[in-house]
Amino acid sequence: MAVRTVIVESETEKYLQDEADRLDRLDDVYRALEWLLARNPEMGEQIPDWDPPKYLLKSINWQSIPFRLTLLYRFTNEEVFIEFARIEET
Repeated sequence: MAVRTVIVESETEKYLQDEADRLDRLDDVYRALEWLLARNPEMGEQIPDWDPPKYLLKSINWQSIPFRLTLLYRFTNEEVFIEFARIEET
């Protein structure tokens, strides 16, 4: 299994860092999604009519975590590019 390099847009990375200061476990949830994307980026939901194709991946709802993290990304054979992140508090 090939493991792709994950690259995060600078504004997205700053947003995630700022939110991690306020939301416990955000870094854990993000790292889990990043691990999955590096190994299987096809698992996300492809957004129709985008060229190059882009995908969404959402974290699952956990009782102990009061938010969901959604990532917008694209990928090549070697890299995954995370372009946007959104946090929805539940």
